[in-house]
Amino acid sequence: MASLRFRCHHCFRKIEVDERGAGLEVPCPECHRSILIPSRDEAERLAERQKLDTQPIAALPTIKLSLSGRRRVRRYRVVAAAWIFLVVAAVVAFQWRSALFVASPLLLASFILSIAVFAQRHLVHGALILACALCLVPVLFPGIIPPTVKGKPLYIPVLREVERIVVVTQEVAVASQTVSEEEEEDSSSSPASKPIEPSLPAVSKADRSSGSHALPFRVYTDCDDGVQPYTPSGWMGNISDIDIDECCAQNPRSGASCIKSSYMGKGKWAGVVWQDPPNNWGDMPGGYDLTGARRLTFWARGVTGSEKVEFKIGLLGVSKQFCDSAKATTGKIQLTTQWKQYTLDLGGKNLQRIITGFSWIVEGGATPVTFYLDDIQYE
Repeated sequence: MASLRFRCHHCFRKIEVDERGAGLEVPCPECHRSILIPSRDEAERLAERQKLDTQPIAALPTIKLSLSGRRRVRRYRVVAAAWIFLVVAAVVAFQWRSALFVASPLLLASFILSIAVFAQRHLVHGALILACALCLVPVLFPGIIPPTVKGKPLYIPVLREVERIVVVTQEVAVASQTVSEEEEEDSSSSPASKPIEPSLPAVSKADRSSGSHALPFRVYTDCDDGVQPYTPSGWMGNISDIDIDECCAQNPRSGASCIKSSYMGKGKWAGVVWQDPPNNWGDMPGGYDLTGARRLTFWARGVTGSEKVEFKIGLLGVSKQFCDSAKATTGKIQLTTQWKQYTLDLGGKNLQRIITGFSWIVEGGATPVTFYLDDIQYE
């Protein structure tokens, strides 16, 4: 077999090797760096360009490089091995999620081989292999990504999921009605028997009701009348300067009491939301089916007549797990010193679930904002 003569491109030492070694990577016997054995045509071109036999270095003896017994590594063998490990790890990760003990070593091997690929100066292959391996880490180890961000679940329901929630709520309500009718029949036939509480999921009283509620649906009449379906528990904005009294006896519009609301801050904004159940910001089921209501009416008056307040319903959008099915607002209105009735038009709106049944929002000014509310109801 013919021999090849070429020069190491690191130390310029002349090397003679068997022609069968063309295309292999071997260490230089002089400087021990990795070199690629050229083919015969490449060696002749290099010899002609470098004038190998006419340079002074030609006087140095030629080192014959024997391929027998040497560890020969082909140029792209490490690259191919890294890709193979990575592909197999991906297949195992997506097809057999339980085979973590198989995919993990394969992924680790692809990481290590990607470093070896970088060392062989295959930068593009190394970058791609490393990037793909990093993308597989969340698939194999989903616990690395935290399920919550700032205490809120990473869950954004789409519109179809919201509709499904409403349908399930109605089904639970119908089931509750059926059980209640059976209990009434049992109690009428046997007065001494004790009614059995039906086993239902932990939902609010709104979800256990059948159909819409009777109108008018009173949100507030008097603080002692025992009819307060919503609770003013949702404080927003600059809550430290909010003050609310549900049993204020200062000139109520009707009955013995009204709601006195005050915002003492001179800047920023604040608001209070009537919720069901209390402190429900869309993380739990609740609300009332107010289908059939055409408007929300309430009476309000200010202390000075310069108070500007915005009144709203339905603050929970579809980004919440449990949202309001409709929303409406009066916009910013200026109150008077006398009792005046205001109306929110609800015609044509889907009122199957209203969790935030009433709310007010004010902006701070030079003086405190104080106003009174009474007789809030859906009609």
